[in-house]
Amino acid sequence: MSPSEVLGLVGVGPDWMPLVWLLCVTCASAFSTLPSGHRWYVKTETFSKPFPLVKAHLAAHKEWVAGLRAQGVIITSGYRVDANDRPGGGGMMFFSARNWLEAEELVQRDPLIVNDCVNFQLNRWIPEVGDIALGDGGTWYDK
Repeated sequence: MSPSEVLGLVGVGPDWMPLVWLLCVTCASAFSTLPSGHRWYVKTETFSKPFPLVKAHLAAHKEWVAGLRAQGVIITSGYRVDANDRPGGGGMMFFSARNWLEAEELVQRDPLIVNDCVNFQLNRWIPEVGDIALGDGGTWYDK
C-alpha cells in the first residue's frame, strides 16, 4: 500500500505524508521485524522550553537516535507540527523494547529529556487493526 493510499484510508491530507513515510501502515505483520520478545512503545512529548532553546539540543537527539538505529534498535523519531507546518507541538518517538523498564531506560537517555527540553509520556502500543513497518525516510524539520 502506498503512502498516498494510506492517507486516503485514514482521512488525512498531504501534510501527513512525512509521518506516513516513516510509519507505513501495512496489512502485513510488522511483528516479524521485531526481535523476539520485543513490543512497540511510543513516547509523545511537548516542549517544556521555547523552541529556540529546544533546537539547541536537537542535533544531539538526532545523533542519539541515529546511533541507536546503527546498533540495530528499531526506532524512529520526528516532529509534530501545526496546520501550517510550524514546529512547536513537540514530537513523537516510536520504538521497540523487551519490557517497560527497558523502554523507560532508553527514553531517559534521550538528550531532549536529559536537558529538560520536553515533558513526555511513555506508552506501550498494541496494534489492533493493521501494523506498521518502520523504514528509512522522511526529513528533519529544517527551519
